[in-house]
Amino acid sequence: MKLNAVFEGGGVKAIALVGAVQTFEEHGFRWNMLAGTSAGSLVATLIAAGYNGQELYDILIQNKFADLLQKDRWNRIPLAGNLVALWFRYGIYSGDHLREWVFQLLARKNIYTFGDLPDNRLKIIASDISNGRMLVLPDDISRYGLNPERFLVARAVLMSCCLPYYFRPVVLKGRRKKIFIVDGAILSNYPIWIFDKVEEGVPTIGFRLSSKKKLEDGYQKITSPFGMYRQVLRTMMDAHDRMYIDNEDAKRTVFIPTAPISTTDFNLTSDEKEELYQRGRRAAEKFIAKWKKRPFLMHPALQAYGGKIARIQTHSV
Repeated sequence: MKLNAVFEGGGVKAIALVGAVQTFEEHGFRWNMLAGTSAGSLVATLIAAGYNGQELYDILIQNKFADLLQKDRWNRIPLAGNLVALWFRYGIYSGDHLREWVFQLLARKNIYTFGDLPDNRLKIIASDISNGRMLVLPDDISRYGLNPERFLVARAVLMSCCLPYYFRPVVLKGRRKKIFIVDGAILSNYPIWIFDKVEEGVPTIGFRLSSKKKLEDGYQKITSPFGMYRQVLRTMMDAHDRMYIDNEDAKRTVFIPTAPISTTDFNLTSDEKEELYQRGRRAAEKFIAKWKKRPFLMHPALQAYGGKIARIQTHSV
């Protein structure tokens, strides 16, 4: 059975997404259209390019996330290097290494631009903070006078992954102005809505890097001005997606608990990576078992396809 998949962003926690992806594939599911934000866009992109769950596991387990924090002459200024880079370049680390890494991975599958992928195969979310709007790539890149089919997929992934302050924004140069593009999570970290108007007859499910309980019990105690500022950002980033999760869309979401790992734990140990991967597998198994037993739990717009889920023959993992 084919599925459309949407992946939430979550930095290094993306390894948990890989565990879930591999489990779905072992149960006979295949991927149709894919979308994601930030690290979720990386997973969606590699699947769209032809990588399977086992290949993704090998790639991310072997990769040292700290290597993505590429330093340059700005960072090497004694004592205040990171602050200088942040002030003058709007971010501590260059994203060049991340973009090149993704470019090389895609090149192995002969994928370079969006034109190398089937139409509507991949959607990536980014944020245009110069104009205050969400971007769905490659579609919206035409707003800037660029050809969507010729736009580099690796550059789109970098746009979506430019975590503010950590990575420098991607800058698009227009006439007499510069457009700053950063992490799509600012506007939609979990774009579960993105394929709802596509009449393909294929169900859409989402993968979220948090437990459902955490989503429901979202109260955060505020005890300091810094805590208030952090909560303002959190509310801003979560409000749009919470509108969707609070309704029937929770029923088509695979919730993967990832606490206490945070988005920016770039120095994960091998054991921590493996634990995240296994959490993804366990969450996927639980979701598939419930879906087969109670297919009516699917999103109301997709109930007509519930019977297909019930008839899927699975094998042990």
